[in-house]
Amino acid sequence: MKIGLIKETKTPVDNRVALTPQQAAWLQSNFPIKIVAQSSDVRVFADDEYIKNGIAVSDVVDDCDLLLGIKEVTPDELVYGGRYMFFSHIAKKQPYNKKLLRALIRRGITLTDYEYILGEDGRRCVAFGYYAGAVGAYNAIRLYGLKYGKFSLPKPNQRWTINNLTLEVAKVYQLLRYDKVRILVTGSGRAAKGAMAVLGQLSRKNIAVDRVGSDKMVTSIDGHYDRTEYHLHPSIYKSKFMDYTKMYDILVSCHYWDTKAPVFLTDELMQANDNRMRVIADVTCDINGSIACTIRPSTHAQPFYDYSPFSHAEMPLFADEKNISVMAVDTLPNALPACASKDFGYMLAHYVLIPILKGEKTAVSRATIVDCGEITKRYQYLKSWLEG
Repeated sequence: MKIGLIKETKTPVDNRVALTPQQAAWLQSNFPIKIVAQSSDVRVFADDEYIKNGIAVSDVVDDCDLLLGIKEVTPDELVYGGRYMFFSHIAKKQPYNKKLLRALIRRGITLTDYEYILGEDGRRCVAFGYYAGAVGAYNAIRLYGLKYGKFSLPKPNQRWTINNLTLEVAKVYQLLRYDKVRILVTGSGRAAKGAMAVLGQLSRKNIAVDRVGSDKMVTSIDGHYDRTEYHLHPSIYKSKFMDYTKMYDILVSCHYWDTKAPVFLTDELMQANDNRMRVIADVTCDINGSIACTIRPSTHAQPFYDYSPFSHAEMPLFADEKNISVMAVDTLPNALPACASKDFGYMLAHYVLIPILKGEKTAVSRATIVDCGEITKRYQYLKSWLEG
């Protein structure tokens, strides 16, 4: 088998990679495979690092049996008949990727989406969520300091680890404690755990940092919560965020949300005189979704923007303290691409690639959205969406 590590082509360009040079070298030396890295000038690991580890670098990867990427591949870059793995953002009917799905079908592509490779426990086998949560939490503290003129934390360095984030946050804990800042983290998955890895230290320094799951964020019309019911029928639930907007200053949202679920943080809640929640780090980044002030994604270069819940529009950053200041970067792990890629590569190698190479049962088939240009049985609902 020949495996290609493709260069990222989506704009803004992603600097992560599916396998680090060391991981690629280890796999190549322990299994009957050849790995080639497509030349890239934006990848966090330079071409020379792959070459030094015995991995070939080439501009062309058309002859590879499996092509591994991170974000969506630009339709014009897709190899006819290629077999791909990447995060496609198609299965939830994301409108901006209709063109990509059409190209996958037209070019006879096989696509497996990492997001739907699940273990027997139903959890994702390969993900960047932990790093998204950690960077999102760090940016939340950065944003608070800038909004209120309290402090200025540095932008993360590409070679930083999560430990660097926690050390930087620790430097400003006294200022946060003086302001009696209260922080809310939502969710119970990898992203929420990553956020708590950065913020948890603050709770040991008498700063309120609380985490709540879906059972504390929504309730059914008759006042109960059932996890299975909520995931199957989210439309019969309503938000309980009114319990939190008057208690917390910073929100780091890492929760699961469905388009049929209620909006958690509404304009009405943000308009209220007793609303304290004016710094929002939306790690979930569902545009016009669960957090009403997340009206567009932001970038690492310009991660913050202000939103007015009264005019329902974006406003100049920090122009008015009554505005809601938002962080909605949708590629958060890119801030720590080296360590994020290393952890992702470990999961990909051990839970996906090695089982495939050993001929063992994997969850790849259920995560395959398109097979040789045909939408697979599990994702047939995409046909009517594509034609609509």
